[in-house]
Amino acid sequence: MSKHELTSTNLRLAAQVNTRCELLERAADCWLEIERRHDMEPGDYYMLGSLRMREAKLESAAQCFEHDIALASKTGTYYFLGSSAIRLADLMLRLNNPSRAKEVMALVDDETGEYIDGAGFRTKAVLLREAEEQLIHRPSAE
Repeated sequence: MSKHELTSTNLRLAAQVNTRCELLERAADCWLEIERRHDMEPGDYYMLGSLRMREAKLESAAQCFEHDIALASKTGTYYFLGSSAIRLADLMLRLNNPSRAKEVMALVDDETGEYIDGAGFRTKAVLLREAEEQLIHRPSAE
């Protein structure tokens, strides 16, 4: 590493500062550099996924939340697992995939919830109810 290259810790801080300054592309570049270095930690994909949601890059956001759930499960970092699971389930409902939303909700405790921009505080119970409603009202294939 050159003496001017930022550490992954510094890149995380830069990503958060850039996000708060609404410099979303710069923030994403920081997260992607950490990923390129294979130095992602629990919560990093959550942050990148949340950023992708703000950019309306929903498929990319879903992949990030999936990665964070896997990483959090592997390391036992359950705070990030719950937060990413709620965000992923909410996103799956937006993408009309209620079955995946239900699968994701099976990973977390009943009291798990998360604030989501534009949607407010979302809980496991609410997401499961909405997933069931989507499944019931899904047009049948003819």
